[in-house]
Amino acid sequence: MLTTIPEKIYNMKMKNSIIKHNAKIYQKSSKKMKSQILDELSSILHMNRKYLSYLLKISGKFFYAKNNIIFISDPSINRLSKRGRKKVYTKEIYFL
Repeated sequence: MLTTIPEKIYNMKMKNSIIKHNAKIYQKSSKKMKSQILDELSSILHMNRKYLSYLLKISGKFFYAKNNIIFISDPSINRLSKRGRKKVYTKEIYFL
């Protein structure tokens, strides 16, 4: 047993605290361990495995909305992507 949580009926606030507590372990573990964690939490909390995996994956990330679209971002990454072709400007553009 990877999670040590007493079995009883939980309200949503207690469930969220349990999920946050186990999220770091889940994010660092292998696929086999993740499966075991999901099995245990789904039996204890009576939640769907797919939804639990989603909650464990996004735990600790920031949410922000822009034009009715919700974005999830990792607070440890603070740089923009530098993919694609580099922009080349000629001298004519500068003097317009």
